Amino acid sequence: VEKIEDSFDVINSQPKPLAAYLFTKDKRIEKMFVEQISAGAIVVNDTVLH
Repeated sequence: VEKIEDSFDVINSQPKPLAAYLFTKDKRIEKMFVEQISAGAIVVNDTVLH
């Protein structure tokens, strides 16, 4: 994808994932990710063991 925002469309076009992870320092991208992605868990700048 050209821009990170374009990847949100790719993610949302698939079945809902169990978890979605984002690693960024950009608060604007973080806010968009949390608002636009639907997943069982949303994790930013961390990892989770299930």
